[in-house]
Amino acid sequence: MKSTQTIAAFLEVLKTQEALFSPAALQDLSQLEQGIATLADDQYDDMAKAIRGFCKNYPPVREAVMSRTELGKDRGAGDTGYATLTPEQEKRIIELLKNEIRRVCAKASSQESKPDKDSTKSSH
Repeated sequence: MKSTQTIAAFLEVLKTQEALFSPAALQDLSQLEQGIATLADDQYDDMAKAIRGFCKNYPPVREAVMSRTELGKDRGAGDTGYATLTPEQEKRIIELLKNEIRRVCAKASSQESKPDKDSTKSSH
């Protein structure tokens, strides 16, 4: 499996199955984003390795990513949407991945910082 397939599958899971990410996974996701940010945009193998390491700790996420990559295998090399990516498209996947991780992490932290309805009522 190509590294870009892993990256694209993880991106798709982030976009479509956000509920799979527990609070602990969201914290680790933020760390994953920081690690990915230190890599050059063409270090696909290292990024995919980091994603696989993350997924190892979160079985529901891992299973969703694996099922997406398995679907790609069944369609054949020319039909996966990942196998024939140009370098520009691959770079865009990395950009999209970083942005999506930031979006999910920001959404989670904004939900954590929302005050509870009961705690905002004054006691008069």
